[in-house]
Amino acid sequence: MTIPDLQRENAAVLIIDLQERMMPPMPNKDLVLKNADVLIEAANAYGLPIFYSEQYPRGLGPTCSTLAEKLKTKSAFCLEKTCFTTALPELLEKISDSKRKQLIVSGVETHICVFQSVRDFIKEGFEVFVPWDAVDSRNEINRDIALEQFRRMGANVTSTETILFELIYDSKDENFKRLQALIK
Repeated sequence: MTIPDLQRENAAVLIIDLQERMMPPMPNKDLVLKNADVLIEAANAYGLPIFYSEQYPRGLGPTCSTLAEKLKTKSAFCLEKTCFTTALPELLEKISDSKRKQLIVSGVETHICVFQSVRDFIKEGFEVFVPWDAVDSRNEINRDIALEQFRRMGANVTSTETILFELIYDSKDENFKRLQALIK
């Protein structure tokens, strides 16, 4: 099996349901929020489109404030949803308009909304990259099972740091020092 190269000109970031009321029971919430922030920073540095979802925001609240600030300033597209998948016509159209076929996915819960989204985007022909350290479930066993299912579906389970350095590509890149500092 070959692992596709992550290409800046073909990649987009998808943040799934990292909302204020969703995060407290997540065992790795600090790591996931930090790494989602790294992905957003990298996307902003390289002009990658950013899409994010909010599951029933009236009941579960808005996206975490530390991420929401950065998402709103860069005109990211927000999908409010009640379905568990994010691969809904409205978002599929926006991603199609961006001409991107690779999605870097972060979010919660790995075995529910992230799972259904990854599965559905693969069905739609996307190459999906899931950094294990940027997704979480209330129960780590559920997260681990979902990560294994992603591998079997053909998604690329990786890490935030691997994705970051694949996007940077060269230490001579003008963003290298600033982005590298985010993971230290």
